[in-house]
Amino acid sequence: MAKVVFCNIAWMKLYSGITDNDQPKNGGAFVKENNDACESFNFYPYNHYCLGYVRAPGERLNLERVEDVPDDVDKIDDVTVIWVATNDTGRHIVGWYEHAEMYRYYQCFEDNIVENHTYWQYNFKTREENAHIIPEELRNFRVLSASKAGAGLGMGQSNLWYADYEITKEKFVPKVLEYLEKIRPQTIQQHWRKEFVEKIADIQGKSVEELNELAANETNPGKLFAIDNLIISMNPPEMFKARFQRAADLEFYLLYDEAIEEYQRALACVTDEDKDSDTYLTCLFNLQRLLEFTGKYFLGWEMAQRCLAESKTIEDKFIAIESMLIMASREGNTELVEKALGYYADLKTDYAKDTVQDYKNWLKEQKKNKQ
Repeated sequence: MAKVVFCNIAWMKLYSGITDNDQPKNGGAFVKENNDACESFNFYPYNHYCLGYVRAPGERLNLERVEDVPDDVDKIDDVTVIWVATNDTGRHIVGWYEHAEMYRYYQCFEDNIVENHTYWQYNFKTREENAHIIPEELRNFRVLSASKAGAGLGMGQSNLWYADYEITKEKFVPKVLEYLEKIRPQTIQQHWRKEFVEKIADIQGKSVEELNELAANETNPGKLFAIDNLIISMNPPEMFKARFQRAADLEFYLLYDEAIEEYQRALACVTDEDKDSDTYLTCLFNLQRLLEFTGKYFLGWEMAQRCLAESKTIEDKFIAIESMLIMASREGNTELVEKALGYYADLKTDYAKDTVQDYKNWLKEQKKNKQ
């Protein structure tokens, strides 16, 4: 039997961020008062994954109602997440995740690359190719309320419906899964395919400068990547800047794995002249940040050390040290936290001393707990 859960969210067209043409509707008091919804990015790929949010009662999900697991298990796999929302005619299925991870507690992190969206929360995670949006005009599968459909055959007042009644599993869930298979060929998938990212633009007779100008005004990501790729294929004299720009464009569209590789290629061809530019230090810090965001802490620590060595100002040096402190504390590595605090002491400054004191307190508490 498939592991299925239904999640009620605000109504949107694409769930790829709030725009003038895609405003969240019928999402409750918070959405109405703030014109915002945490689920507004549920189908926008973040480094090849979709991160799904639903407001959970009590801020926890009951995994044991989906799979027979102990209460101390914080994640289960291979869950089908049915996203439902309400328009003027009722509540309908708007899309779904396949093979999703489902978390007991909110997963949270900060990333300010997307404008007006710096704090990310999610309860579900799946590969981008497993996320399907149903076009608005085809959203015709109604999910009734339990008061109308009967117990086990409709949703209650909670935003989460675990569909774990026997009557639900026998009579309702099979109909839903059959509908998903039928509508699958018509769904929208926001999937960054390799050939899309690596395509080279077919533009003739343009100089590198002219192509850079075209890229600066291009808003279509596919066309932008293709121009970047064309510039690099021309083997320009300023290859470091060309590769840096491609990496920055990939990062802007949350393609972090590809951006990491491109920043590394940029640094591999840096010249002495490039090292004197602001772009060089920006490249180092961008790469370090993405290594941190993607959990590559060993490489991220090494890059932070390089950022520290190359930085000229106290502010930049502290950014590098703070990154070390963040990564080391997340892993509970007291030795590395001490090492980063030593780097700070070497600066002989009071810059951001309150932040540093927080890590000193954390370190003291960790040592106390080990005694």
